[in-house]
Amino acid sequence: MKTRQFLVNLVLATFATIAFAHGGHKHVIGTVESMSATTIVVKTSAGSTSVPLSTETKYFRGSDTKHPAKASEVENKMRVVVHLGADGKAAEVHMQEMKR
Repeated sequence: MKTRQFLVNLVLATFATIAFAHGGHKHVIGTVESMSATTIVVKTSAGSTSVPLSTETKYFRGSDTKHPAKASEVENKMRVVVHLGADGKAAEVHMQEMKR
């Protein structure tokens, strides 16, 4: 019985960690339709979403923050994950890694 309770607690702790990993902020996942200095339009499975950009928006290659990039590297039809800040603007834009 103790083993079962331990496993239940372990699963609950794991889900809680995953749920709060990004502070409850949302993501927009899809391909770039267009991008300007103030917005990025991402085609998602539910349709197109326009996300405002700010001067604080950071760009990265890959899913982590080890490979900084520039906004000028974002191209149409590129897969991206846009992490939204509390204000609804793009805090981070993660684009696909370069093929080697």
